[in-house]
Amino acid sequence: MKYKIEATTFNKIKINPEIEFFVSLSQGKQLLPNGIYEELQNRVFEEFNEENLNFYIISKDIEGLLKINTTINFRSFTDIIYSELSSIIKNSKINSLNANLQRVVALLDEKKLTQATTLFQTIDKSSLSKYNQDEYEIIEFRILALEKKNIDIEQFYKLKNKFENNPIKAIEIYFIYIKYLEDIRDESKPNKLIEEFDLKYPYNLLTSNNKQVYHYLKGRSNYLRGEFLVALKELSKSKEFINDNDKLLSDVYNTTANSFSDNLFFDEALEIAQKSRDLRNKLHLPQEKESVSLLAGIYFKSGNFTKALEYYEKALSMYLEENIQPEARIYNYCAKASLMLNNFDKALKYLNLSKDLKDDKKGFNTLYFYLYYFKTKDFKSLKEYFEETLVENISSKNFDKFVLGWCYAILSQWKFKEQEYSKGVDFLYKSVDYFIKDKYILEAFYVSLFVYKYDIGEENIDAFLDLIDNFELNKEFEEYVEKHINISKDYSTIFESKISEKHILSSFFEETYNITPYSFNTEEVDEILNRFCLL
Repeated sequence: MKYKIEATTFNKIKINPEIEFFVSLSQGKQLLPNGIYEELQNRVFEEFNEENLNFYIISKDIEGLLKINTTINFRSFTDIIYSELSSIIKNSKINSLNANLQRVVALLDEKKLTQATTLFQTIDKSSLSKYNQDEYEIIEFRILALEKKNIDIEQFYKLKNKFENNPIKAIEIYFIYIKYLEDIRDESKPNKLIEEFDLKYPYNLLTSNNKQVYHYLKGRSNYLRGEFLVALKELSKSKEFINDNDKLLSDVYNTTANSFSDNLFFDEALEIAQKSRDLRNKLHLPQEKESVSLLAGIYFKSGNFTKALEYYEKALSMYLEENIQPEARIYNYCAKASLMLNNFDKALKYLNLSKDLKDDKKGFNTLYFYLYYFKTKDFKSLKEYFEETLVENISSKNFDKFVLGWCYAILSQWKFKEQEYSKGVDFLYKSVDYFIKDKYILEAFYVSLFVYKYDIGEENIDAFLDLIDNFELNKEFEEYVEKHINISKDYSTIFESKISEKHILSSFFEETYNITPYSFNTEEVDEILNRFCLL
């Protein structure tokens, strides 16, 4: 529970600013000066017999309070706090529940979802005060969002409308839901809700902390939709409001590192990702596993599969050391890197470990099984697995478009190797289509070059090129290259990184742009493609 309190000097001079005072009946960290804490502790023990009572002062200005020129009347200060305690600690059960509710919030802020959920389930909503019942509903909504449970927009509006007269709470609910939509890669709703939010709530209503989150969420929304220039501007605005020790900064760094990596500026991506990791370690945030996994992903995209596997396995070991069930994606990533190193036994081990885990909802395990069968040239098993999995999941719309794009790309290469060119081109059509729909222009362009790797009949190539012309893929990719190079330069300015002079994307485009059905060398094409690992 939080309370605003005041303190005075011996001369009865009010000390500003007001201090937020937090009372907790759960375990916590002592932030009060020892003299105040000990006196309060003794008095509380005597009167209330509450041995688990902890005291917090939540204020960035606490050090300034203790360093002011006048001497603080500690007795007066403790009297103020004690009077607050006396008025609120009347029903230890209720206050314990209220304190636990705040503890849940603290655990969620620390990204300790499992612990937060376990504690939350022990709280009886009916025993809470009216104010904390409202808090309970918001926290419940936040947990559902973090667990990525299915939350439809009607649920959001129902809760948001309940707090129509409390804009601060309504804003919090907006932020929770927008972040949830971005986490599940919703392509349309986040931006629409942000626009709705902008029309409904004036910007000056946001606190400095809210502005951090507001610009970060806008930036993430833009980034996930491929609107990188706009994303850059929002992330830079977010950074303006973020203290160098703020945990949100590590999330901003992560988005930035992903941007560099997606643009194939790997040195810069590694630099920013390491900044994120260092900051999380400094703040003792339980997210080092994420940072290690991000570094692994950057190494993978750069083609350093040995280093990628090393970091993926390091992330995996960190889960196991903490007795946490690793996410399916970690096993899948370990399998992916092992496949690229032709370590098929290890790849199969990791694939089998991930296949039964329920959190692999986007279909990556199936994708890497396809890749496993393709690379081991077990085309019979690939055919059987394709018929068993992909068709079923397409109909139920379980798979991410990115995953479907790569599934069909692998299937197309299988058919080309089997000299079933017509079917291979059909699969490649679908691959490019899925990538385009999900704004993966680089991947769409990359897999379109597969037709130049194999001895495909001219009529099939012509049919495929018609598809490419319909998409205007060359033009789209040219624009994509120009935009992404400029974006990377801008990111480097904001985040003090030194951008490489050699633009990998540009050279890739220049080397492949002039490839035609009448003038190409399959070995040359293969060499170009082997320099890129986008899977």
